[in-house]
Amino acid sequence: MRIRIVETGEMKDLTIKDNNNIEWTYDLLGNNQATMYNNELEIHEMSQENFEWWKEYIINYNNDREQIVNIASELDIDEETIIDIIVDETRTCDLGDEHIIKQYVFEQIRKGEY
Repeated sequence: MRIRIVETGEMKDLTIKDNNNIEWTYDLLGNNQATMYNNELEIHEMSQENFEWWKEYIINYNNDREQIVNIASELDIDEETIIDIIVDETRTCDLGDEHIIKQYVFEQIRKGEY
């Protein structure tokens, strides 16, 4: 998704894809009201600070997804089982806490706590 940075006018990309390689950046950002739509320029905009936050969120999401695959393989656990635990643990959390909670879940799974 192309986003114009308000402070600089620079165009930058944010992209997040699911397990089936389906891009869902518009859904993620739209559901969280993360961008403003500039009707005059016909482009989505956000501040540099917000862009950096979402960029980090997407990096963490992708890394967490990779960890799910790795843990499932290492421990011979179905990926969906891990995802179900994560969904239960992150259901009511703030997006800013999601990565930390996922890391805790991964640690607990490795310890055999789930």
